[in-house]
Amino acid sequence: LASGTSAAVPQTRRLSQGVSQTGAGSHRLAGASKRVDSGTRRLKNAIATLSSSLVDDNRHSDARLSTPLDQAQSAVQSALRNLGSASPAAAADPAVARAKQDIQTALAQLGPLRSNLADTALECGIATRSDLEGIAADQCHHAARAKRRADRLVGTGA
Repeated sequence: LASGTSAAVPQTRRLSQGVSQTGAGSHRLAGASKRVDSGTRRLKNAIATLSSSLVDDNRHSDARLSTPLDQAQSAVQSALRNLGSASPAAAADPAVARAKQDIQTALAQLGPLRSNLADTALECGIATRSDLEGIAADQCHHAARAKRRADRLVGTGA
């Protein structure tokens, strides 16, 4: 019996150290779980702020970008019409001919700009609503899964 007890002492000591290490590990996991919760909340708040900002910018893009561009394009078209109705003597002036050509060039350049602006606004709208929310959902899902694993480990003491 004495030799059996002597042989069990090192194993009992190792078991005790293992239990102690498990306790320390569970405390570290509990701390990590709290940090995950805090990080998840900060991430959700940051994404909500970004989403709100993008939606607001998208909502006001017509007043800030599209409307002024439409007005500029209309003014350029009007100037080109006015030059087209100039008297034959004025139309023969080389400066008037250059001005008319410059206005036609400007009008041609406004067309693709309008198209690019519309495409960009559409892309921003899509990123705001589906892509950004998808990213947020994925991040929250991963954080919640990590927290559940940590909670399970802390709860079981393993």
